[in-house]
Amino acid sequence: MMSSKQQRRLIANLIFQKKDDNKYLKKIWLDTPRNNDQYPDIRCDYTQTILSERLSRLTSAQASYIINAWQGIPHYYTLTARNIIIENIIN
Repeated sequence: MMSSKQQRRLIANLIFQKKDDNKYLKKIWLDTPRNNDQYPDIRCDYTQTILSERLSRLTSAQASYIINAWQGIPHYYTLTARNIIIENIIN
């Protein structure tokens, strides 16, 4: 089952919040454009929205794992969460 739009938006927001703490997340953030053909208004920053769409390959279970890891739930690891994101990001 594919991840929900809400899960992907939450993960994009978490990446935004944690981008200065992790070089991989910062690279993902910086590699995501502020605008694209779907969001052409250059006065606005659509990075989080575009990033959530780049995460569309995540399954519901993967998205849940990432969210749980970043919430500090025992037996969920942020390194594994980061690897899931890196493996499933669409450029």
